[in-house]
Amino acid sequence: MYKHIKMRIRKGVYPSGMRLVPESLAAEFGVSRMPVRQALRKLTTEGFVSSLPNRRLVVSEIDLASMKEIFEMRAVLEGLATRLAMENKDARLKQLREDNLVAMEQLIGNIDQWSILHRRFHEDIYRGCGRPMLLQQISNLLTMVEPYMKVWISDTTFQQHALLGHREILNAINNKSADECEQVMRDHIMNTIPDLHELYCKR
Repeated sequence: MYKHIKMRIRKGVYPSGMRLVPESLAAEFGVSRMPVRQALRKLTTEGFVSSLPNRRLVVSEIDLASMKEIFEMRAVLEGLATRLAMENKDARLKQLREDNLVAMEQLIGNIDQWSILHRRFHEDIYRGCGRPMLLQQISNLLTMVEPYMKVWISDTTFQQHALLGHREILNAINNKSADECEQVMRDHIMNTIPDLHELYCKR
């Protein structure tokens, strides 16, 4: 149940601010209220659901300050994961090619598919870091911003900037040291913040 509700939040089926009523969700999924309540408690602990007065539960809304904080955290954690993957000499890193980036260029305008490839590009790099808890924290942060990403990536400027950053990352992986790759990844994520500020203010 937890995975089903979380996936709907990720995809924007349950948008930010939407009230989550356990009885309604139980009816929707055809289950009892108990697994729904357990799932909502876990999602609240992870920050995907917020508890309001009168015991109301809603999909969490992220303001600009919180969004910046998430990207600052991402920069540190994803930079670390990149360095560790390089140090582990994960063979998959050397096999990263232009295919993903070419597909992203071809899919500009297809928000769902583009966002899937964008996330896959990042997670394929981190997978070889050998740190399961680190990977889980990164996954949670990516999931928290995913519904907003689908709004932002509808802006072609955002997509183009992201693709340029991905090319820099790929070049670093193929040609630079683990420490340099960590810094390139950090810079890539932090350099997104000005775009976020502009796009967030348009919402």
